[in-house]
Amino acid sequence: RLYAMADSMPPKPALVHAEEGAGIAVEVYELGMPEFGSFVAEVPPPLAIGTVQLADGSSVKGFVAEPRAITGAEDITHLGGWRAYVAGR
Repeated sequence: RLYAMADSMPPKPALVHAEEGAGIAVEVYELGMPEFGSFVAEVPPPLAIGTVQLADGSSVKGFVAEPRAITGAEDITHLGGWRAYVAGR
C-alpha cells in the first residue's frame, strides 16, 4: 500500500508491503555499489531501503517504510503511484 506521510516536509511517500493492495508505479535506477551505499546512508527514518517486487516477478532494492510511517498518513494506493498523487495536489 502507498501512503502520503503525515506532517512530512517536503511530502514523502511511504510504501508498505500488504497482501491485499494494488500495483504501484515505481521508477527503477541503476547505481554502482559505492553510490548506492552513500545514498542509503542518507535515507531518513522511518523510510528504509528494502526489497520491492516488480510486476514481472523480479525484485529490486527500493524505498519502503517502517509501519510507524503510516500513523496519520493518507492511503493513496488507489492513485497508483506517487507522481499521480503529486499531480493531483
